Amino acid sequence: MSGDLALSTGLISGIDSGQLVEALTARQKEPINRMEQDQHLLGLQKEEYQSINSAMFSVEESLLTLSLNSTFNRKIAETSTAGILSATATTDAEQATYEVNVTQLAQVDQIASDRQDSITESLLTEEATIDINGVSLILNAGVTLTGLKDAINATSEDSKVTARILDNTLVLSGTEMGEDNAITLSDTTGSLLENIGLIESYEPSPGADPLYRSKNVLKAAQNAVFTVDGLQISRTTNEVNDLIDEVKLTLTKTGETTLEVKHDTEDVRAKVEDFVDKYNTAIELIYNKLNAERDFKLKGLTKEELETMDAEEIEKRETELRDQALVSDPILRRAYNLLRSMTYSNVQSEGSFSILAEIGISTGKVGSNKDETKIGKLQIHDSDKLDSALEKNMDSLRILFTQEGQEDDPIEKTGLAERFKESIREFTSFNGILTRKAGRADSASFSLIDNEIAVLQQDIAFKNRSLLKYQESLLQQFTDMETALAKLQEQSQQLMSSSAGGF
Repeated sequence: MSGDLALSTGLISGIDSGQLVEALTARQKEPINRMEQDQHLLGLQKEEYQSINSAMFSVEESLLTLSLNSTFNRKIAETSTAGILSATATTDAEQATYEVNVTQLAQVDQIASDRQDSITESLLTEEATIDINGVSLILNAGVTLTGLKDAINATSEDSKVTARILDNTLVLSGTEMGEDNAITLSDTTGSLLENIGLIESYEPSPGADPLYRSKNVLKAAQNAVFTVDGLQISRTTNEVNDLIDEVKLTLTKTGETTLEVKHDTEDVRAKVEDFVDKYNTAIELIYNKLNAERDFKLKGLTKEELETMDAEEIEKRETELRDQALVSDPILRRAYNLLRSMTYSNVQSEGSFSILAEIGISTGKVGSNKDETKIGKLQIHDSDKLDSALEKNMDSLRILFTQEGQEDDPIEKTGLAERFKESIREFTSFNGILTRKAGRADSASFSLIDNEIAVLQQDIAFKNRSLLKYQESLLQQFTDMETALAKLQEQSQQLMSSSAGGF
């Protein structure tokens, strides 16, 4: 409040009234300072609660993933030889191994004309009609090779043929694979196609009417031909979706390979490891906040201190305050106990596993010292156990995490992820304990701490107004005193002047 005072030194009394008022009201400012310190500390506590909320929410998200059957049912399809085929499998695909031998890939028909002298010279002196895959196309006199290409492409949706020009040569390609989709061409009137070398005539037998066939075949239309476990298969496309239930194949090259459809163990392991990492981040953060050393002399900063201290000093003080802001906090204690209970909770499971330790995950091996296990961080202490569960017993692993208890079942019949994601949600949800207490860093909300800060702000404002009025009244009293002293001095001088005149 010192900046609000009009500091002055009395000309008559010689008293520094501003300094004196500051001294007289110093004790009245102490409650305001304490409230400002509390307000500052509450702001830091709010941010620390929010960091705990975020860490807990990350654990909840990882548990949500592990509570889904689809996480453990996901299948992948792998081949022993790269490049021959690729495959994708749905969660409903059966685990199996197949021997595949691709002897021929499906391909479109592709034919070419003879090379022409120019792509802009006229090919017709009069109108002509051609037939492409049963689609009739009328061409006007004067059509060029470029015009012919454009006319064919204009009907490609119906004819299933596209055209392009390479080195003054018209190249036609079918849009559909398979031996039944070979391009058929004929000159209905005129001889344009025969003239440019797209087709040629031949006699199927002596004396028979001539027939026409493609002259320059670049690529013949053909089916994909392959065997699966020795069974001969033919398809008109290299995309095979109707052979193995819930498995899609894409043939890319001829050759032999082994196709294995199996659980995606690497993906499940990654999700389990992600849970362990996020769990450890949360429990270590909470443990350190709960058990930090407390310096009871350390207080929050007043408004004046925040305005006068440099940024480095403020950051140092706030770091110290943050470290001890939630020591022995009951909400954090509940959250910590909840997380710790996950490490030893038992599932009355229909599978082979009932606790995390049975899949190689615990707070430490038997015989670990207290310093290694006191925080409660998880570790995969036996990778062989986890690998075995992933490779040989995925269903039991799934049940350990995802088993859904019935309405009348004890909580122990619910899988770990299914059970604890709901427990953590009691802290992190929109109306959860931590969210009500301090809100979330990623969304606007009005929390209990916000309410405490607002109440303090109102009290600070009220007391500042009262203090200012009191200071103003004291200053007025000093002003009145100076005025009175000035009048007395004036009267004294007048009396002295009168006495001097009498002599």
